[in-house]
Amino acid sequence: MSPLLLLLAPVTVFAILFLFGVVGCAAILDVQDVSFESTYDATIKKETSLVAYWRLREPNTTTVPSSGGAAKSETGSHNGDYEKLAPATTIDKAHHSPATAGTISLGVKPGLLELFPDSTCIQVDGGYVQIPFDDKLNPPQFTLEAWINPDIGNDGQGNYYCLYESTGPPGPSGVGKKQTGFGLYIGPKDVPPKTPPGLYFWQVWMGDGTKLSQAAVSKDPVKFKQITYIVLTFDGTNLQLFLYYPGTNQNMDQISGELQANISSFKRNDSSNLGGGDFFIGSGGNLYPNAGILKVRLYPFKGEIQEVALYNVDLSAPNNQGLGKLAGHEMAGGKL
Repeated sequence: MSPLLLLLAPVTVFAILFLFGVVGCAAILDVQDVSFESTYDATIKKETSLVAYWRLREPNTTTVPSSGGAAKSETGSHNGDYEKLAPATTIDKAHHSPATAGTISLGVKPGLLELFPDSTCIQVDGGYVQIPFDDKLNPPQFTLEAWINPDIGNDGQGNYYCLYESTGPPGPSGVGKKQTGFGLYIGPKDVPPKTPPGLYFWQVWMGDGTKLSQAAVSKDPVKFKQITYIVLTFDGTNLQLFLYYPGTNQNMDQISGELQANISSFKRNDSSNLGGGDFFIGSGGNLYPNAGILKVRLYPFKGEIQEVALYNVDLSAPNNQGLGKLAGHEMAGGKL
């Protein structure tokens, strides 16, 4: 063996042992085929299943409300627009929707990717992104990921806050109540909320063609004011939510198990409804998505959002490299 190899051998062994100790054996085995790019967006855009990718990094000079698809998708289609509730809204007690300042800030620094401190994010308290309806934004199997920093706290009112929603009404008129699609929310575990409400949890609501109802709730309460890499996956039956908290030395093999449910009667928001609702980031849609007389948005999120990506497969499935693929995405942007 050459002197150089003798020198490098212990260094290599130490590096491998260090990685096993930090991220866990399962994570090392899972991500062995994942190559890391020099920038986060390159890592995301190499996924062939990518449908839309909103970095939400437009500058603070962007006019809000915007027009012409100012919230760009890196895939070249499915651009959205920045909107805000104006004037600020008061609490809607009947629907457990919170009061909001009606604000959205773009180009906020620092962003949420700790490996790229010059990145930017949006900060919302009644602001949101609205992307026009398209069948491709509602695949029967999907992965939806983002980097967020929820700044809500237990409001004591039992309100719900929506990170994403893509729902629709049935029938040819397109003005019926939301009955298809899904939404990812923060809110009290009980429906209706107990008085006084307790802790707040992540939860997924899904439509079966007749109603939109709570499908699954996270095991642990939401961590507020904590940068979070969040991933929702659905393979047509199995619904899962994965959470990772960068900079906390959390083992990557602990990214799983936060929310799991078997869903047997999901009806996606699609063109068969002849009026499917738009895709929202940072807010829920109307109770009646296409009824022009109702413009109110419900369940506005509060906090920071960045790097929202939608794929038309379940990336957590074993044939898609399982948790290794998700670990690769997190490690491309966040610290252990």
